[in-house]
Amino acid sequence: MFRLGVFRLAIQRLFNQFGLMVSLAFGVAVAVMLTSAIPAFSDAVQLRVLQTRIDANADNTKRPPFAFLMAYFGSINGQIEYEDYLKDDAFVTQRINDVLQMPISQTVRYVHTTKFRLFPAVNSAEYKDSNRQLEWLNLGYISDMNSHIQVFGELPKVRDDGVIEALVYSELANQVGLQTGEDYILYGAPKRGAAPLQMKIRVTGIWIEKNADDTYWFYRPDAFNDNLIVNQEIYAKQVAPLMPVDTELSLWYFDVDGRSLDPDQVPFLLGRMARMRAELNSTRQGLSVRISPEQALGRFVTATNELTLLLVIFSVPMLAVVLYFVVLVAGMVVRQQEGEISVLRSRGASSGVIALLYVIAGVLIGIVALALGLAGGWGLASIMTQMTTFLTFSGEVPLPVRLGNQAIRFAVGAAVVSIFASLIPAIMASRRNIVSYRTTLGRNIRPPFWQRLYLDVLLLIPSVYLYTQMRNGGGLLAGGADVRTADPFSDPVRFLAPVLMLGASALLLVRFFPLVMRGLAWLAGRLPVNTSILLALRNLARAPVNYVGPLLLLIFTMGLAVFSSSIANTLDRHLVDSTYFRNGADVRMIETGDSNQKSAGGFGAPAASPNPATQGGGGAAAEEEEPVYYTFVPVQEHLRIPGVKAASRIGTYRATLKITNAPANAQFIGVDRADFPQSAYFRLDFAQQTLGDLMNILASDSSAVLVSEEFLAKTRLRIGEPLAMSISTISTNAPVISFTIAGTYRLFPSEVSLNNNGDEPPTYFVGNLDYFFENAGTPLPYDVLLSTDTKNPESSLDKIVDRAGSLGFLVLAGYDSRAIIREQQARPERQGVFGLLSAGFISASLLTIIGFVLSALISFRARAIQLGMLRTVGLSAGQMGTFIVLEQVILIGLGALAGSGLGYLVSRLFIPFMQVGGSMAANVPPFIVRIAWENLALIYGALAIALFIALTIMMLLLRRLKAFEAIKLGAT
Repeated sequence: MFRLGVFRLAIQRLFNQFGLMVSLAFGVAVAVMLTSAIPAFSDAVQLRVLQTRIDANADNTKRPPFAFLMAYFGSINGQIEYEDYLKDDAFVTQRINDVLQMPISQTVRYVHTTKFRLFPAVNSAEYKDSNRQLEWLNLGYISDMNSHIQVFGELPKVRDDGVIEALVYSELANQVGLQTGEDYILYGAPKRGAAPLQMKIRVTGIWIEKNADDTYWFYRPDAFNDNLIVNQEIYAKQVAPLMPVDTELSLWYFDVDGRSLDPDQVPFLLGRMARMRAELNSTRQGLSVRISPEQALGRFVTATNELTLLLVIFSVPMLAVVLYFVVLVAGMVVRQQEGEISVLRSRGASSGVIALLYVIAGVLIGIVALALGLAGGWGLASIMTQMTTFLTFSGEVPLPVRLGNQAIRFAVGAAVVSIFASLIPAIMASRRNIVSYRTTLGRNIRPPFWQRLYLDVLLLIPSVYLYTQMRNGGGLLAGGADVRTADPFSDPVRFLAPVLMLGASALLLVRFFPLVMRGLAWLAGRLPVNTSILLALRNLARAPVNYVGPLLLLIFTMGLAVFSSSIANTLDRHLVDSTYFRNGADVRMIETGDSNQKSAGGFGAPAASPNPATQGGGGAAAEEEEPVYYTFVPVQEHLRIPGVKAASRIGTYRATLKITNAPANAQFIGVDRADFPQSAYFRLDFAQQTLGDLMNILASDSSAVLVSEEFLAKTRLRIGEPLAMSISTISTNAPVISFTIAGTYRLFPSEVSLNNNGDEPPTYFVGNLDYFFENAGTPLPYDVLLSTDTKNPESSLDKIVDRAGSLGFLVLAGYDSRAIIREQQARPERQGVFGLLSAGFISASLLTIIGFVLSALISFRARAIQLGMLRTVGLSAGQMGTFIVLEQVILIGLGALAGSGLGYLVSRLFIPFMQVGGSMAANVPPFIVRIAWENLALIYGALAIALFIALTIMMLLLRRLKAFEAIKLGAT
């Protein structure tokens, strides 16, 4: 009865605080959603990667994705008898079914003997000393072969006269001249040292495969060109009895339907496959698995675990916000029930009984939240598979997502942790009695525990240390690698370091917030300000315990939202910048021209990346009498291609400077100064002048050349001075060309070297392409930069290349910046991180808004006595309303501004260290920190709506408030 009564009381208390309990369940459901979505997303995207990789391998080998090939090679391990093969066959077939536990769509068995010499069937012939055999052939059979081949002749059958009927492959028949119906002799020993055998063979048919790409063929059909094919019955009744050991090769091929693969079962499948390998070898030495998806499955498990761990670490800040919200709401619930708790304690209820009431409520809330959170996690994982960037979706069909065992374990763990966190305020309150409760009804000036322990200061120390390490270019830990050499999507520690500083700084700001309010209240008391303003400031200064929780949640959430969205915005833009910087434009075409000598056709051919640098001296030989020259279709003809808006030539060639301390690796970039600005990508920070101004400099003098600011600083040359350089051409005697230094730049698009084999990065010189061609004596192969209409479906790379070919352009390769960006945006780790950041951004903002509204309403109800007293002493309804409005506006306004400023500061400090990769190509151009003001505006708008709702409700409650009832309620 006692337990039943406790259960009923717990249910009743749930419904008495229904709104708070719903908010608490929502917080727990969000935690479950975020955590369960991580393994579900990881399984979905990695399964896609696994299937893609296996399918790609299958395309190369013509084998299905989940093909297993097991074999015993008698030539290596010793031939066996047919009876031993039958035992192996039974064992292999049974074990493969036990291990895979997936449907096997096709099983193929292949057996053949050792090789014998094939001779024509001549009466009384002796073959022992003859070396005039027609061919060396095996006798063998392939199961279920008849339905996959076309036979010209008849199928073999068992004979009683000892003649062995067989089929031959069409290619073998053509090579040797074998005919259907003819008899032949197979002569030889089944193994070394054995007596020779003579077997009479009759060719009954010539076979050819119906479909060479059929997944039935574990080897290419022409691999059986050295086989005489019989059926299994002939092999068992006629071939095997003739030889003491007959089987040289036995092979089993299984086509497994991998569509039913359960990602959760992959680790167990790998374990069973490893045991099967050991069992096969122990059954017969040399019996082994030759082909299987084991390596691909192993990579799948590793990649899934790594991606899951990565996303878990990235989700820590969002989960911290959710857990803090849960604790905050649970604290509100407990404060609403403190009077009841103190009465129960005073009447003999133990702390354990009171805690049990909250445990029962927590379990019920957890069950509901678990169901809702799992559904939300499935939806979030599906949405994450469509993410292209922060809060942006591709619109494509989402990948199939399932909530596996790991997702359920994550969800249950999140629910348990959340419910346990929600019990902390209840456990603390269960220790109080009626006396301590009455004491807390007065002015509570005791600071929170984290302020008493100075956790804010302690957390700030490691965050400052991590920032110092990053700024100094070292690893996050002593002796670590350069922090700039890793991808931030695979290095979440660099994401957690600023979050740690964000949290520590938010705690520190909250510590000083009451001091700021006291200062403002002191100042307002000495100035002729409105009474409502003075009351609002003094109340915020004297009762910090009432707003510390929601204020901390607001500051941290705002800071995290600014930082997370700014990271996403910066990385997104950098992906575009770096891709366009390397390619130079929307589309880069690697083209060549018609040459009078074929030997020079490879000049300017692409190497490892989009920018072809010429190979010095790699063209025609010097002794050739006729000079090499090229002819090109005019570049303006590209404008006839649908979707192309502008086209410009650009060529990159190796150069040698004729100065002291010349750079070892120099390259000349030739451009069309008139067309280049219309098609090329150029960022404002690439030079002190605009791209148009730089091209005007080149237009002023055909010999003008632009050099990097770094080059001028190193060589101490000046603008206006001459510069001679030898640029590689087809001729081995490259002419020395005179240039004039006319301008400088910091970075130039498309300056990433392709053929840089040395350690020193290239030094680039930009000049007029036609001026170089005039001095070289002939135009040389170049690339073409195209600006395209992205909305035009005809502007895809494939269609542009096809159309260019029809116009007479010789296109060697093409690079589409837009396609490269889409490919990078589809990376699983990028999708997962941006999906979590988006979901966390929305969830944390929503929880913060709910928390502030609840806090404001509960604070209003708790201060009913105070408000009644103020109304009694003469404050008008308008003054009361102004007092309440100002208090909430000051609190939310200062908290939002503090969080935004903190997020802005942390973004400026840490985002520059998140440059992707350590190579020059990845670190050029440099990061530009882009604060996501548009996302910040969304949060401010949501906060304004929440503030309006809260104030509206409080004004309605204020109108209904009667002073004498509030005072009487406080006296009871």
